[in-house]
Amino acid sequence: MESPPTDLSQYERNLIFDTLDLSFNRTILQSLLQGLYTLIVAITLWTIFSSPKKSGNAFFITVIIILYILTTVAFGFGWVFEQRAFIQNGDNFLTVFFALQDISPWWRVSQLVIGISGGMSTFIVDVTIIWRCWVLWERRWRIILLPGLCAIAGTIAKFLQIRSIFINTSDIENSGVFAADIDWALIYLSLMLTTTLLCTLLIVYRIVRLASGVSSYRKIVEIVIESSAMYSLTLIVYLALVARNLESSFYADIITAYVKVIAPTLLVGRVAASSNSNSCSQVIIHSTRAHSSTLSRFIVSKRESVLVCRDAEDSMTSLRSHGKPAMEGV
Repeated sequence: MESPPTDLSQYERNLIFDTLDLSFNRTILQSLLQGLYTLIVAITLWTIFSSPKKSGNAFFITVIIILYILTTVAFGFGWVFEQRAFIQNGDNFLTVFFALQDISPWWRVSQLVIGISGGMSTFIVDVTIIWRCWVLWERRWRIILLPGLCAIAGTIAKFLQIRSIFINTSDIENSGVFAADIDWALIYLSLMLTTTLLCTLLIVYRIVRLASGVSSYRKIVEIVIESSAMYSLTLIVYLALVARNLESSFYADIITAYVKVIAPTLLVGRVAASSNSNSCSQVIIHSTRAHSSTLSRFIVSKRESVLVCRDAEDSMTSLRSHGKPAMEGV
């Protein structure tokens, strides 16, 4: 094991250890969120497949699976890169730091895969919320024109952001921070937020305008709004942190990446669970009605039987009362 050089100043040592702590803590946070996301996906798919209505869920199942694959691939490449730096090059803190900051083929591949998978996930999520808005507005294309343009522009901005990562990375002070690509990151995040807010506002306006006609679907619509609001708030916080170039923006980056894919997954799962509960309620209501009708028929039949018996007894009594004088006269 190599010993680290002793000619480093305290400031340089603190800078190196802060970088190592940040990278290691981000990996732990990403691992925890990946496990939580896996659990949510499993529960959502189980809820969908246990639903009596499976015909209309093929699109959402495909979206959930694609998002999970893209997120897992990005997590896997990031994990391999961190494992190579901390384990294979873990002789001392300086070798780990050089492994993390070195512009090696491993670094280029991991950054490229993580960037592409993140951009594709964002585009799929944007297309999904735009599709919901389009359906709710009775398939009017002019309504989703501006959100669609923002989603396309955001995808282009993400491509330019990935490209900017591989430019001017020779300076170790700018590697791994937002200083080199702050402009493209802000543009990309602003377009993401614009798309989500526009679609959410259009959905809310449509619901308020047609409130009397969508009362039966109000619960599902509330779930859609809550999902969009969670994603929008996360984007707003992330955008503010990136604009100020704070270190906490690295953690917000991981959280936003998982909230982005967890929000639509939770939405589909809650809608499927709501459909299941409604189906169960209908079954219980029909069963209760069937039992009630059966009980009612039983009570009516019993009443009829009692009436028939009473009529028979009255007839026998009258017959006996008329028969007694005749028998005495004979």
